[in-house]
Amino acid sequence: MQYKAAVITVSNKCALGERSDTTGNYMVGMLTVAGYKVVKRITIPDDEEVIYNELIKSCDEENIHLIITTGGTGLIPTDVTPEATKRVIEKEIPGFNEAVRIHCLKTTERSILSRGISGMRKKSLIINLPSKLITVEEGLDVILPSIKSALDTITKDY
Repeated sequence: MQYKAAVITVSNKCALGERSDTTGNYMVGMLTVAGYKVVKRITIPDDEEVIYNELIKSCDEENIHLIITTGGTGLIPTDVTPEATKRVIEKEIPGFNEAVRIHCLKTTERSILSRGISGMRKKSLIINLPSKLITVEEGLDVILPSIKSALDTITKDY
């Protein structure tokens, strides 16, 4: 089965066209090479309700298997991606973000500051990643093999 994927960039500057979304574009390429069908690629502002509504739509209406967000996981007041995600997921799956934070500490000491979370809603897996390109590059390398295993489990009919 080819899983459907969405890449959602959460950034006020990218949403306004003031900054290029290098990280989101990289994620689309990585997921495509890994065999996922990227059916959604959007950029939205750092607004908890907008993020929440987009995640609900991606899971409940569009039935997207894998939703990866980039951005909004840090410490500034507008970083609210984890808060929105927490409201959406039914079960948290902390291992994805733990692995990214630990692995990326070798490259950047700031990776420990990421508050991203991961979890499932129905048959969808949501993973929050930071907006820093190097962290996404290294982080995806670490978690991509486990993403397929998670999707194989949560999409199975029991």
